[in-house]
This record gives sequence, structure tokens and C-alpha cells, in this order.
Amino acid sequence: MSVRWPARILRRRKSLPQTPRQVVTLHHRSSGKKSIIFTEEGKSIVRNNPGVIRDFLIARKRILQGEDEVKTGHLTLERFKGNGNVHSALYKARVAGKTLFIKEQREGFQGESFRGYLDLAEPQIKSLHDARTKLQSIPGVEVANYHLAWTSGNNSFLVTDFYKGEKIEWNSNENYYSQLTGKKIGERVKRVIEILRGNFLDGTVNNFMYIPTRDTIVVFDLRPIV
Repeated sequence: MSVRWPARILRRRKSLPQTPRQVVTLHHRSSGKKSIIFTEEGKSIVRNNPGVIRDFLIARKRILQGEDEVKTGHLTLERFKGNGNVHSALYKARVAGKTLFIKEQREGFQGESFRGYLDLAEPQIKSLHDARTKLQSIPGVEVANYHLAWTSGNNSFLVTDFYKGEKIEWNSNENYYSQLTGKKIGERVKRVIEILRGNFLDGTVNNFMYIPTRDTIVVFDLRPIV
């Protein structure tokens, strides 16, 4: 499948004043059936690595043809083999020392179960953005740092930071805990679930990750309730 990424809509705009890292603004551009939503950090990644979008599309094509890892231009790309949605293509990308997670979602992966208003990158990045506001007051909890969501018809890519953590385990005696350290994190997990309930789909522990070295729960892969 050939994909054209509308890089022209990422061209340099008038400089904006710097804001604290915890304040993130989503910028939206659209042209016909194509749209892109990006943060200032996402735009910087593209601007500081000329041709990286083209490099990704070239590498993606080779990955889908069977190669395990592809290096081209500023980018090294591999198919992510972790546990994930069987209806998505997942990639791990390294660009200028930064590691990114890319989720490709399209109608061809899901067939009749595909619902663009829930499954495409645009509603998902907006859900992450909204969840960030709702969860920012909880110590030791964060939403996956999102950078860019591109959609063309029923095909899309969502780009976030890549995280290396562990699945959160549960048993009837210890509640939620870390596999590696045994640390009990049940109160935090329950609070996050309670806040997400009624606001987002998929706000369950299956879409949380725990990073023991930072004692942090990361929330990812949310969809809106519509």
C-alpha cells in the first residue's frame, strides 16, 4: 500500500513562546481526506531530521516485505514484536538518539470491525491528550508522551515515545503489583481506572505499563466514548 505523508503541512510556522513541558498543545492541519495532529515536540523531530518521514515510509515498506530491521537516512526501523493489538502494525523507530513507538491502524487490518471514529490515530491522540489533563495530578502516573497522528482516509499512524516496562500483575491477595520488585501499586491503579471510566474506552490495566526504575505507571492506547 502506497502512503503519502503530507509533510508540507509541517513547515515552519511563526515561532511560538516556549511553555513548560507539562503544557502540551495539539496543532491540527488538514487537506482533503488527509489530516495531521502534532505537538511542538513532534514538529521538532521532523524539522530537525530532514527527510525522516520519507525514510519511515521506505523502511516501513521493506519491513512489511519481511525484513527485520531497516536503516535508512536518519531512521532505524523494526517491527515491534511485543504484545499488541492484532489489528495494528507496531513499529519501533530510532531517530537521532530518540526511540519512538509507531502504531499503524487501517481498515484492512480489521475489516468489518473497523470504526474510524474510534480506531484511527486522530481520535486516539485526542484521547491521550484529554487523559493527560485528567491524570496529571496523580503522582507516579503519566500518559504516553504523544507526538504526531497522521490520517489519510482509513489509514493512520500514531507516534509516541517508546517505553520499556512491565505488564501489571494482579492476584487476590496482593492486588496489583510489580513483577520485578513486588511493589504494590494497587491504589494508584484503581484511582487511574476510576478517573478513566466513563471518559474513555480501553481504560483498563491491559493498557497500562509499570516502569519499576521510575516507579511510574504509563497509560497508553485510549479511545474516546462517543
